[in-house]
Amino acid sequence: MKGFFFPIPKSLAHTHTHTHIEYLISNDANAKKLRKNVTFIVIPMLNPDGVFLGNYRTAFCGLDLNRQYDAPSAWYEKEKKNERERERERERERERKRKIKERVREIDRKKKRGRRGGGGQHSLLRSQHRPPV
Repeated sequence: MKGFFFPIPKSLAHTHTHTHIEYLISNDANAKKLRKNVTFIVIPMLNPDGVFLGNYRTAFCGLDLNRQYDAPSAWYEKEKKNERERERERERERERKRKIKERVREIDRKKKRGRRGGGGQHSLLRSQHRPPV
């Protein structure tokens, strides 16, 4: 049946693909024969952001990827740039919060050392360099 195409409903594509791959890597005699005589190429999903939102043919913003490949719209490019900037901002915010938590832990450790008889506040004051008056 060369050239025969059996369309798989989009909602079942993942299940079918996974089942086929599992069969091909199994120890079944027919699967071994197939692996010996046929080269299989598995292509990963190329539109995960669109599919995540329920769009099977379009990107996250609703543009048809098959029609916009050579000439993406200015709005789409601007939106991608804005999303990258928002992600960088979120990363900077996470880093800032991490540093704050780290500083709070450091201060707590110093307080605990002070309570254990290490000199308390006086040892903290002595550890800071102060020029002679």
